[in-house]
Amino acid sequence: MKASSSCLLLYLLHFSSLWLKRAYIALHAWKQAIHSDPFNSTANWVGPNVCDYNGVFCAEALDDPKQTVVAGIDLNHFDIAGFLPVELGLLTDISLFHINSNRFCGIIPKSFSKLTILHELDVSTTDLSVHSQRLLYHCLHLSSLTLGSSTASVVVVANNKLTGCIPSSIGNMVNTLNEIIFSNNNLSGCLPFEIGKLGNLTVLDVSSNAFSGPGELHIFI
Repeated sequence: MKASSSCLLLYLLHFSSLWLKRAYIALHAWKQAIHSDPFNSTANWVGPNVCDYNGVFCAEALDDPKQTVVAGIDLNHFDIAGFLPVELGLLTDISLFHINSNRFCGIIPKSFSKLTILHELDVSTTDLSVHSQRLLYHCLHLSSLTLGSSTASVVVVANNKLTGCIPSSIGNMVNTLNEIIFSNNNLSGCLPFEIGKLGNLTVLDVSSNAFSGPGELHIFI
């Protein structure tokens, strides 16, 4: 009954574009995945005007300036608890995704691979508990698919519960990655040699982990 009611509401609402309708679907799936919002940060996530939602930022589409799209989400420091639904992959025009200092758990869904112009991903200080290999797979995939001149350049996953090794495939981000912040996790093993190939890297913070072995990195310019 709840699903049919949601479908009816979606049918009755008027959206100025298909892009904003897709954003509405994504954001309301996310709101349903939230089970604690102590500051009522998403209280105004109602109706078709998604650009007025708290923490949601809209801009002109890169490939069509006549269209308005959801270009960024910033829900930092709201202490929200829940998980990230697969529908977030509908936000294909998003370039900034900040949810640090919340209590989101689970994994970053595979649908994030559709966010091909994602520029900044900050999920630090959340309750994410995933293996770094899986998380980095999605981050790497995002950077390898570009639209225009924008690609993923900042990856922040500090203060989580990541385990395992940083995979050597991180070297695939050689042309895009500027900042890596993996501090205060449970990562182990050796730092992959391929990190040294990231010639555009300006910030590398892997402190407070359990790395072992040689620590010397050679940056190729």
